[in-house]
This record gives sequence, C-alpha cells and structure tokens, in this order.
Amino acid sequence: MTQETTALRFDGADNYVATDDLKLAVNAALKLQRPLLIKGEPGTGKTMLAEEVAAALNMPLMQWHIKSTTKAQQGLYEYDAVSRLRDSQLGDERVKDIHNYIVKGVLWQAFTSDEPVVLLIDEIDKADIEFPNDLLRELDRMEFYVYETREMVRAKHRPLVIITSNNEKELPDAFLRRCFFHYIKFPDKDTMQKIVDVHFPKLKADLLAQALQTLGDCEKVRNVVIYKRTGGAINVVEGRDIWMHDLVANQSDVCEPEWVSAEHPLFILYTSGSTGKPKGVQHSSGGYLLWAILTMKWTFDIKPADVFWCTADIGWVTGHTYITYGPLAVGATEIVFEGVPTFPNAGRFWNMIEKHKATIFYTAPTAIRSLIKAADADANVHPSKYDLSSLRLLGSVGEPINPEAWMWYYNNIGRGNCPIVDTFWQTETGGHMMTPLPGATPLVPGSCTLPLPGIMAAIVDETGHDLPNGQGGILVVKRPWPSMIRTIWGDEERFKKSYFPEEFGGKVYLAGDGAIRNKDTGYFTITGRIDDVLNVSGHRMGTMEIESALVANPLVAEAAVVGKPDDTTGEAICAFVVLKRSRPTGDEAKQIATELRNWVAKEIGPIAKPKEIRFGDNLPKTRSGKIMRRLLRVLAKGETITQDISTLENPAILEQLKQPL
Repeated sequence: MTQETTALRFDGADNYVATDDLKLAVNAALKLQRPLLIKGEPGTGKTMLAEEVAAALNMPLMQWHIKSTTKAQQGLYEYDAVSRLRDSQLGDERVKDIHNYIVKGVLWQAFTSDEPVVLLIDEIDKADIEFPNDLLRELDRMEFYVYETREMVRAKHRPLVIITSNNEKELPDAFLRRCFFHYIKFPDKDTMQKIVDVHFPKLKADLLAQALQTLGDCEKVRNVVIYKRTGGAINVVEGRDIWMHDLVANQSDVCEPEWVSAEHPLFILYTSGSTGKPKGVQHSSGGYLLWAILTMKWTFDIKPADVFWCTADIGWVTGHTYITYGPLAVGATEIVFEGVPTFPNAGRFWNMIEKHKATIFYTAPTAIRSLIKAADADANVHPSKYDLSSLRLLGSVGEPINPEAWMWYYNNIGRGNCPIVDTFWQTETGGHMMTPLPGATPLVPGSCTLPLPGIMAAIVDETGHDLPNGQGGILVVKRPWPSMIRTIWGDEERFKKSYFPEEFGGKVYLAGDGAIRNKDTGYFTITGRIDDVLNVSGHRMGTMEIESALVANPLVAEAAVVGKPDDTTGEAICAFVVLKRSRPTGDEAKQIATELRNWVAKEIGPIAKPKEIRFGDNLPKTRSGKIMRRLLRVLAKGETITQDISTLENPAILEQLKQPL
C-alpha cells in the first residue's frame, strides 16, 4: 500500500512548508512551536491520524470540532471550556468579541492543563473567515483572561496544536504561512488504517537528543541553554549544557545597557544599488538615535496622548527608524502591524485606525494608490465607511507622492483637516531630511517643501555648481548631519565614490535624486532618481513627471516609467500601467494605450508620449511597497531577469508584464 501525497513549494519561512513524512512534520511543529495542519479529503481519517500522534507522544488529546458551516458563534464544541463561557457570560459584547471568547476559552483549557496536551482543532475551514487569524494571535500569547473569574492566568504548557482541513484554499494566507503541513489522500479507510500504523517512540526526547548530539561536532558552540518543558530524559553534557531555570534563578530584573561610544555601529541595513549589488549601510549609535528622536518630535509633533502608526515593513529603514527606534526612544504609544492593507479586505487600514483610534498615520504612496483603486471598485471599503476622526496628522514615505494621490489622501483620509508630512529621506540618511512641519509649513501637494533645521540641501549641475530656483538639477547635502551613513560595510572605497564623488569635490553628499526648487517659495520637489532621467531625442525628462501625468488620468491607479534603447530617439519611454478597473487585453488595451499616450502629450508635450504602454494587475514591488524599477528596465528591453528577486512581494507579475501589446 502506498500513501499518495501532494507537496507544496518550500522557498523559506514566508511560504508554505509541506512534507509527506508525518514524523518529520510533527518534529518540526514541536521544535518550532508551529501548528501542524493535516489536510486530506473528507473521510480519510485525519482525526484518527491526529489521535495516533497524541498516543505516540503519550500526551492527552483535547479535541475541538467546529461543526458550524456559517458563523463560528453557532458552533458546538466537544468539551465544556467554552460552553461555560457562552451566552450567560458574553452579554452585550457577544457578537463583537465572539472570536476572542471562543479562542481564549479553548486555548485557556489547553495551555493551563496540568500536563502538556495535543489540542486537535477539527475542520477549521468550516469556521468563520476571521477565526484562523484570531487563533494564531492567541497562540502567540502565553497568558489568558478567564472570563468566569475575571483573572489573568499564565500558561503552564504550550500544547502541540494539530489542525485538520478539507480545503486549505479557504484559509487565509497569513494563517497558512504559520503552519507545517502534512497532506494525506487515502483511497479508503481500510488502507488508511494500515498506513496509520506508524509509531513515534519518545518523539520529543529523540528530537532533543539528536539536536544535542549534532552539536558534539561543532567546536564553536560553547554552551547550550536548555528549557525544561516536558521532563523527558535527554543527553546533557556537563560543562556545556546549562538549564534555563538555573541560569535565571538569581538574575536581576534590571538589565543594564552595554555602554558604547556615539560612533559605535548600531546596525547594518542592506539596500540594493543601481547594479543590484547590495550595499551594507552602517549607522552609528549616537547620531542615528538622536535624529530619530528629533524627527519624531519635529515631523510628527508626537505627544503623550498620540497613537502612532507607521505601516512600513519593520525590516525596511522606515521600520527601523519610525517603528523600532524613534517611537520607543520618545516613549510613544504605537501600533506595530504585520500584514497587508488588502486582507481580509481593502478596508484593513481604515478599520485599524477606527479600532485603535490612531492619531498619526504614516504610509507609502504605493499603498495609497492601490487603496484608491480598491475604494473605487468597492464602496464597502471606501474610507468614508469608517470613523477616522481620531486622526490629526498624515504622513507619506518611500517615494514622491503624486498630487492626485496627495489630494485623495488629504480629502478622504484626513477629511480635509489633517496636514500631510510628505517626507523625503533615504536608507543612507537615517531619518527625515525634508518635510513640512505640521501646522507651521504651508502645504503644496507633491512637494516635500523645505529641509529640516541643520540640513544644508542644494541643487547643483553635473559640475557641482549651484543652480538657481526654478531650474532642475542634482540634489546634494553640503554639511554633515547626525544620522548620516558612516560607511558601506566592508567597502570604504565604494562609500566614497557613491556618496562623495570626486566630480563634486568629494565634500558634498550625493543623494542620487534629481530635484527642482520653486522660484517663489524655494520649496523642493523630487523629480526621481538621477539614473531615472530619460533622454529622448536630446530632451531630458524625469520619470516622475511622466508617471504623475499618467496617474492624473481618471482611468489610472498606478504607473511606473522606464527608458529603453531606441535606434531613432536614443531612448524611448516605456510605461507600465495599472488601471482602476480590470486589466484590458487585445484591441481594448491598444485603444486605452492610445488614449493614455495622447493624454500625456496634452499634459506635458508630444515628446513625453510613451512609445510603449503595458498593462498589469499590479507592479513589481518589495514587501515595503517600493516599485522595483530596475526589473522593469530589464523587461522593457526584452531581456531575461537574472537579478535577485528575493525581496519581491509578487514575482508572478513579472511574467504578465513581460509581453508588449
């Protein structure tokens, strides 16, 4: 008899992990404390398989069977931990907090049992759509509020959670990414019964023993700290292995920081260069932290009563400065969000603001434009459906925000009452460089306005000479500032050439961006990267100008413009466009492309008409929301992408954008 299995891809921690070896899956779930998801056709004995695992581990099985096919609150559960918490206890909050009561009730029973248990959650795909994510959230907690006694109870043990599902496609991606999978598909129950005769003797003890034995050959491992969880017999090496309870027994509850000099390296953050070769940007401890604190106070006018929310990926420099270091350094109350703005629907951001009463909201233009498209397509997720009255300040980060998106943001999210701080800065600068100061700087859509105090920004030509206001050129900074990049880790020469080039005397910081200052106000507007400047028949144009013209069209949600070699004009304009409606094909796509070319000609001039327009459902973006234009340049040239795309959130979109109309 053979077991038929289905394997999923394994690309790292962010993707599904599957195995057809149940013992391997159980080992992994135990070791990494992740739920084990057993997926199989109805009637193939998934529950019996879970029971076999519990028996092999010599752990009691606690079963919870979701019988409802509509709403979780209609479910019946096979032990009374929840039934005691239902109707009589929930009162008026029953509908609002039903998931919390059920999930916490169930997990309280499992986590606070006198011995470790296997918690079996049967047929999770029949639960309410919100339920799986609620379950994961509570699994990450180690204490539970017991509604009968109104007390917090600390968990005694963490159970092995086994979940069964008939169809994983009904479950949220965020939930699936946290599970280890074991797929089964048995032809009949008799065959399943024979195959299930698999034993897992001393599973946990074997797992730890194998891990410790493996360390024996590793000379660099000096000590191993072991947490006593199950009491099982393990192979402890005297002098190397230390019990956790012995280690912490006499420790103080105060942790003195490691005092370092102001120039001590704080972190290294890798960012890709124009060639795609990563650059390890190194920041210092004192200067970086100082600027993080100052910009939290200056740019965001942070107050003790504020609830601050920066939606960036925490691994991006924005997440470093304005999620981790800045808010914590000033003692701010903040929201830390791990997810996407469109799940479970495109009203997620607005729901979060309403729910947590956020007062300051800081996000990227890319996110704003995608949510404009979603709001136009579905009135139920339009910001007008939510109470956003708690907001007092909005922010934009990551790339220049086009005036149309700025106005939508101002009117629909801020309701015309919230200033927008359009912040210009870079990984290398460590914090904000140019931005309006809320309540003090008159706002202009699309402009980052003026430098912050101490930032000596200027616009120069290719020889390093200052240009008058009204004339576009290269953005530089003439004096040092506290949070500036200290070096490219391991490549001091590249650091000098990239940021302090000899062409400019080696004494000014080259931002790598083009900019222009308003003749009258002196306000700065970023026109795009220097290497994004197009030269069409001798006319130099910034890509941002063309992108803004495209997005100003009522049909367009997002646009990215790149150049491609052309025998006639030297360089031709290629535009990648996402519409507010579904992606057009065939003759309809050609007709809309013609309309958009004519639109750009009217807005800017005939020389700016894109020679080629390609439509996609989305644009290639990093997880932090930045459009990867270097990949679009490769596609525009018709070349094969050989560069690293590991940071790409949606790699499948590249295939869609590869073909011209």
